[in-house]
Amino acid sequence: MVRELAEWNPGRYPEVLRWPLREALLSYLERLRAQARAAYRDQQFIYCMLAPHAKKGALSEPKLPPILRNQ
Repeated sequence: MVRELAEWNPGRYPEVLRWPLREALLSYLERLRAQARAAYRDQQFIYCMLAPHAKKGALSEPKLPPILRNQ
């Protein structure tokens, strides 16, 4: 988690380790949400590109990831 929050920069590890636990966890959660949001957006884009050309029922619309529900 420290590596992710420090953006894989070893010079920032000590700085991240000094963060209050709550701030670190909230920051990590926001990173996870951003990654899930980007992946979902990509899945929607691919679905929109393929759906008009696919047989009926061959594709299903991507579902919203659980981490993005009830924000």
